[in-house]
Amino acid sequence: MSVDTAVSPEAHLGPFGIADMAAEAEALAQKDGCKVLYGFPNDNFYEYNVAILQREDLGFLDFYVVLQAPGQLKKYLKWLDFSRYFLQFWLFLFKTFSSGRVQTYPVEKEDNEEFRTWRYDSNYQRVRFAGGEAVYTLYREKFGMVAYIVDITPLSAKNFYSAFYHISREVKSRAAIIAYPGNKLAFGNLFRVPHRFLPRKLHLVAAGMASGDLPESCRKIANWKINLSDFDVR
Repeated sequence: MSVDTAVSPEAHLGPFGIADMAAEAEALAQKDGCKVLYGFPNDNFYEYNVAILQREDLGFLDFYVVLQAPGQLKKYLKWLDFSRYFLQFWLFLFKTFSSGRVQTYPVEKEDNEEFRTWRYDSNYQRVRFAGGEAVYTLYREKFGMVAYIVDITPLSAKNFYSAFYHISREVKSRAAIIAYPGNKLAFGNLFRVPHRFLPRKLHLVAAGMASGDLPESCRKIANWKINLSDFDVR
């Protein structure tokens, strides 16, 4: 069970009001058979999650980023927009010669057509390629447009680079960068943003529900196949 909470200012009931609401929501979720609760609280709510709601901090997501259209970041860099063709050349080589071995995880969602129909509306684009597919969405950040890769299925080195390659060709100069937020991968290190340069950290917090104990397999973010498809509302 993933929870996203937005509380109207009129409904704030003091420091423990949200805890009371969370307890009621969790009780209903347990009746539906949910065993684990997880989420990515924002900076304002992170400390509350850990200190008051007693969620465990399992780690934070990595960001894999390529520069697609520098001209969106600074106008004087627009002449560098053609560099995406060099990017696509290298992505083509990476996808051609990378392993197609699928990464598996102890914790991952049931990814099927029913889930995709429920999860994605017209704001999302699906890109299909040999061996898999990717879902992305365009989202305007303060510095420019970002093509966020929401999911890659099945996840392998070949499909990772294929997703970047095909999305780069599709979005052209409409996006300043292409980004895939997810747990740390055994590949793609050339594109991984060093932690010290992350503008903010997306912490994964979780808790066991029925027994109060979080299963051991869920205690490390490395055991989760997790990305924007599992929680994001862009």
